[in-house]
Formats: sequence, structure tokens, C-alpha cells
Amino acid sequence: QYELYLLLEQQGNMPIVLDSKYLLQNPELILKRLCNLLKISFDQKMLKWGKGARKEDGIWAKYWYSNVHNSTGFLPYTEKEIKLSGSNVTLAKKCKPYYEFLTAKSIQL
Repeated sequence: QYELYLLLEQQGNMPIVLDSKYLLQNPELILKRLCNLLKISFDQKMLKWGKGARKEDGIWAKYWYSNVHNSTGFLPYTEKEIKLSGSNVTLAKKCKPYYEFLTAKSIQL
């Protein structure tokens, strides 16, 4: 994602990064900012939806989207405790600068 961001930027595009943490902390504000960047109108209907599958979900939906299909809106953000061990600690340290770069570029509160 980091390399894709840089490539798009080098090509003169303005990549949009959406961090789910910020989206869940304030869905309306983040969606309004996203819509503004996309030059589309925000609609309150973006914050609530009916339960169930949609034809746009694709053939993998039944395997991946059960929580989405059972939801009717955004759940509040909850901090998760993450415990890493062994090689995962090393990998996380290597990935952190890329994560921090993309987070800094994301739509913020």
C-alpha cells in the first residue's frame, strides 16, 4: 500500500487513505471529508443501512461479510490489545514506519 501510494502520487494523483480507526471514531465527519475529496454529496443514509447481503458484495460475500450483513451501522471504535511474539515482533517493527506514513496521510478527525 505504501508503494502504491507513492506510485500514484508520482503519477500526479492524490491518493486517499481511509483509516478505519478514525472512521469508527466519527463516521459522519470522516465520510463528509471523504465525500468532499471525491467531490460527491454526503448523505445521512451512508451512516445506517439495512441488514442483509447486496448483489454488489460479490461471490465471496458469504465467506467474508457475515458481520457486515448483520450490521445496520458503524460500531464504535474500541482499542484492541495486541500481543506479538517471536518473528511477529520483528515484522511489526519493520512495518511500523509504513503504517505511520499512511496513517499520517489518512483522513483525520
